[in-house]
Amino acid sequence: YIKINHQISLGKEKQLHLTPFLAMEYTQENFQALNPYRAVEFTRDWNLAQNLQKTDERILKTGFLLKQNKNIDLSYALSSLNRKNNYDAQLHSLDYRLKLKKLEFTSQSSLLLAEDLEEQSTFLRPILGVSRKIGSDKPWELGYVYEAEQNERTDIVTNQITETSAAFRVHKYFVKSPELDKLKGQLSFEDRVDKAIEGNTFSSFSKASDLIVAGSWNPHKSSALNLDFTFRDLQITNPTLATAKNVQARKSYLGQIDYRFDIFNGFLKSTSSFNIGSGQQAKVEYDYQEVLPGEGSYDWIDVNEDGVQQLAEFRLSEFQDTSRYIQVPLYNNEFIQTNNSGINQSLRLDAKKLFKSTAKNNDPNKKIDPKKKDSFWKKSIQRLSLLSTIRINKKVEVDENSYSPFDFGFSDTTIVNYNSFSNHTLFINRGNPKWDVQIGLRDTKSKFVQISGFESRALEEYFTRYRMGIDAKLDFILNLKSGTKSGDSEILDARDFEIDYYSIKPEINYRPLGNLRFVVKYDFQNKSQNLQSMETMKSNDFSLETTWRKTRKISWTTGLSFIKVDFDGETQSFTAFELLEGLKPGNNYLWNTAFTKRLADNVDFILNYEGRKTGDNMPIHTARAQVKATF
Repeated sequence: YIKINHQISLGKEKQLHLTPFLAMEYTQENFQALNPYRAVEFTRDWNLAQNLQKTDERILKTGFLLKQNKNIDLSYALSSLNRKNNYDAQLHSLDYRLKLKKLEFTSQSSLLLAEDLEEQSTFLRPILGVSRKIGSDKPWELGYVYEAEQNERTDIVTNQITETSAAFRVHKYFVKSPELDKLKGQLSFEDRVDKAIEGNTFSSFSKASDLIVAGSWNPHKSSALNLDFTFRDLQITNPTLATAKNVQARKSYLGQIDYRFDIFNGFLKSTSSFNIGSGQQAKVEYDYQEVLPGEGSYDWIDVNEDGVQQLAEFRLSEFQDTSRYIQVPLYNNEFIQTNNSGINQSLRLDAKKLFKSTAKNNDPNKKIDPKKKDSFWKKSIQRLSLLSTIRINKKVEVDENSYSPFDFGFSDTTIVNYNSFSNHTLFINRGNPKWDVQIGLRDTKSKFVQISGFESRALEEYFTRYRMGIDAKLDFILNLKSGTKSGDSEILDARDFEIDYYSIKPEINYRPLGNLRFVVKYDFQNKSQNLQSMETMKSNDFSLETTWRKTRKISWTTGLSFIKVDFDGETQSFTAFELLEGLKPGNNYLWNTAFTKRLADNVDFILNYEGRKTGDNMPIHTARAQVKATF
């Protein structure tokens, strides 16, 4: 790649600057880029297919830049692309921004003339704008933008315009408030017409009218409100073409409100986002395809031992060597019209920021005045902090009689897609090296409608974590969990489950050296299925982990676990796999080691080995080696 440019100053006062340039790029057929280096829309700009056969490419670009202070900014470029005698194209680009008193003219336009072995194409893309400032102190702005595309592809043999040709044009009118105000906004109206080929000529098939409202309010640095809303009325002008393009008349909308604030010196921080919209969800079902071991995410368990793969027999794999299948979505041309809504809320509370200590002492030789010591209750409150996060996204089938954008319930029968996550954690003495406590609630729900029916998953979990620093090298940690996880399948009853569980997990972290750590863990779990065959599972897990690091060049980790499992129920049922998580009744042994060495600043050599013996099964050994380069 070579680029040459030179700036020339013109005029008596040298205020006009002309910069001609010349650039050339040559790409050999066998060249393989490590990372994409071309513009994102390179293939679209040149009317190229996405997966072209590799060949030699030559790109030549020449043009000039012309600038004069803030009044003139103009550029023109002529580019050519040749792909080893099977594609030849010229691309003209004209961009400018001209200021004449209170008027401003802009352009981002291009014209492509291309020819390959099958077709000739002319791709015209003008974007022209004009705007005017109104007022002197804090002026408002009125403007108009014309945007269009006409991509005309002609078959060389028949001289007919192909069906892949397309065109549209947009008229946009807008008004903007002054940008320096704390309160600012924009109102715009767009009129769009889309065209397709009918009888070897372009014919319009739809017309859309958009009303767009956007604004923001920033009263001070610690508070901001942003609003963005779009309403579209799409009408069909040619039903035949519209049907062929799978376009239907409809009214749609898309909006979002974001609000953040920070009060009382950071004691309370909140970020909120609410969005609504309308769209469509493709009807889908899933198939499973076999891949190389370790490259998939699912495992096939022949539950009924008939040798036939059935949807109910695929599940997420617990071990990498059994991950032999990937889930492949199969879409059809049927769509469900949906109303969408979502909410995202993050809340932080830090009592230290509100109840500041009055007993600060920067001189270690000076005693603190007893009258200035913080009370027991004040010290206790200062240790508290809270982090709360809620995310919900919901799509429901269009029903004008019952839809509410503020209804985020999970039991709605019109749900097409639903995902929610909430996590609320109370921290006591957070960040203290001696001890800290976390108490929280975690809740997740998901529901997805397929052609065969819906599937849903839910988890509600209460957790507590206590850490005590016995000394600088030794920590004691206790994790307690209790909750319920459930699943519901509309047509595959075998996948239904409702499992109550609790776990007690103490561990000791010992760091004899700065680069060496030992972790001893014990994990007791109790799980019980409340549906169908009422299976139960208890396990006792004893494990030892070691980690050794040498600066940033070498790391070595090892792990060894012995897990005693007591299980009551049918071991080949889907619920059994959900309870056992890849283990077997009886004694289970798991071991692993991983070695990583940095060969260069961005190159790592990684060697992994994993082994396991579950129940009466034979041991399984898995080893992997890889070289990873980071750019």
